[in-house]
Amino acid sequence: MIPGIPSGGYKVVAVFFNNPRDFTIKPNSIDVTVLNSNVTLTEQFTVTEFSIKGRVLSPKKIGIKDVRIKIDAKEQTKSDANGEYYLGTVITPFDL
Repeated sequence: MIPGIPSGGYKVVAVFFNNPRDFTIKPNSIDVTVLNSNVTLTEQFTVTEFSIKGRVLSPKKIGIKDVRIKIDAKEQTKSDANGEYYLGTVITPFDL
């Protein structure tokens, strides 16, 4: 709820600030017309793809090299010499 918005046409956009992940969100935006009453969005935003970067650490907080990162038992990548890895374009089950 956002009080005090003047009547008119608006575009609602989902935005994530200072987030270490990349998201693909559908739709890109939703058009809304505000008259003189409440407006309920009937369409929802959905994350369809995302990317993750992370780090594999030992109990002493030291990066571990060559750890296999798997999704659904399938190897996607390995951690580097610093224990860091990147998974690009992971598709959510909603898109299958």
